[in-house]
Amino acid sequence: SSGMGLAIAAAALREGARVTIAGQNPNRLAGAQAKLNGADALRLDLKDPASIEAFGREVAPVDHLIVTAQSSSAVPTLRPLADLDFAAAEAA
Repeated sequence: SSGMGLAIAAAALREGARVTIAGQNPNRLAGAQAKLNGADALRLDLKDPASIEAFGREVAPVDHLIVTAQSSSAVPTLRPLADLDFAAAEAA
């Protein structure tokens, strides 16, 4: 909802992609969505398995996923979200 994620979302929209942005803070998410004319916005907490599952159901199918989460320890390695180590994410 800010920084690199916002810039990537804006670039994808300019290229004609359907874009969904995600974040934990509803106010920041709403602000980012207002800047990105045409983007969808959903709340997502990478430390909460239920939040990830709900997000996946809402956006499926996904062609590309870009993760620019602030805490790199929340997503320690690149792998399917279904394989995310939630214990490690919660400890981050």
